[in-house]
Amino acid sequence: MKRITRVFGFVAALLVLLSLASCHEKPRREVTSVLIYLAGNNSLEGYGPDCLRQIKSGYIPEDKADADVLLVYYHTPGDVPTLKKISKTSSGVIKELVLCSYPAGQKSSTAATLAQVIRDAEAVCPADHHNLVMWSHSTGFLPTGYYDHLWYGDSELTKTASGRMGEKRTFGRDYNSSVEIEIPDLAAALPFKYDVILFDSCLMGEVEVAYELREKCDLLVVSPTEIMAQGFPYYIMMEELLNNPDKEAAATAIATEYYDYYNTQHGGGTVTVMRTSGLTSLAQITARIISNHREEISGINRRTVQYFDRCSVHWSYDLDDIISRVANASEYSAFRSALEASTVYKAATPTFLSIQINKYSGYSMYLPYPEYKFLNSFYKTLAWNKVVGLVE
Repeated sequence: MKRITRVFGFVAALLVLLSLASCHEKPRREVTSVLIYLAGNNSLEGYGPDCLRQIKSGYIPEDKADADVLLVYYHTPGDVPTLKKISKTSSGVIKELVLCSYPAGQKSSTAATLAQVIRDAEAVCPADHHNLVMWSHSTGFLPTGYYDHLWYGDSELTKTASGRMGEKRTFGRDYNSSVEIEIPDLAAALPFKYDVILFDSCLMGEVEVAYELREKCDLLVVSPTEIMAQGFPYYIMMEELLNNPDKEAAATAIATEYYDYYNTQHGGGTVTVMRTSGLTSLAQITARIISNHREEISGINRRTVQYFDRCSVHWSYDLDDIISRVANASEYSAFRSALEASTVYKAATPTFLSIQINKYSGYSMYLPYPEYKFLNSFYKTLAWNKVVGLVE
């Protein structure tokens, strides 16, 4: 028994020494990653190289153990789709390491491809904190193939027969293909929660999009209007996303730089930083207002409501402009409080291309057309509508 006691005593003493030694070890640094998903196998192909140049002109993480990670999925016509890690040596030389190559005919505008790229990125470069930039064409919550109907003003009955295939879709668009990623499928493809998701793509500042992604990120950086082809300020984005521990401040800095640039350039722009934690309350309050004022909503003269899309038939209207027309004083006060709690930053130039911007809440929403049976049927499947009941 004494011998056993001495052995246990020795083991106990060794464990104490090891624990004391571990107290002096440098704790592991948490790694932050940014994945830029550049789905440019479409008419934006000429802007992909400029995006890469901007990225390389800004902050690039060093190529060393436990360093933050910058990853770019890059697909433009004629290129083999690749997932690259971009880093720099201690002497400042930029390195591009191909982590994965994909089939030449791969379609980037599918949820399956997006999910595979994210899995590959995490397998090779795991991180503790994630940020995602989505770069391509997009049209918010619209179902696959529906954008042409609104752009050209086709009736729903003749839409399929018209055979028109436009460039801007839900998210993404590949040449010689009708594939697109509908927003519920995009949300389902994201395997973890991101600090920031930024859409460098058009018309994603819809409350329907934000609500679909509310559990997939803390912050969304989006535009309710289209985005000029030069896009977001990549020359400062990595510095903010990788080095600024205050993610709301980082997202605001990016959005402010975006606004300041387009406020001095032809075309203009809109931008919003959304705080997803406030969206549940916003949906609940909006649901009560819609329930109480359904008849008034159906009677709104949509020609007087602020819109953000340039289609012949609009579907993207300012959320506050809609609600303010029907809510009573107490309802509207509660709505405004919830809207402000969901908004970190918003800004809009006085005009965007042909659109006069007289009202800007930072969010857009559909204002239903009773005659559009197909679109309304699709709208019923969205998470936002399941709560607010805009389309019954």
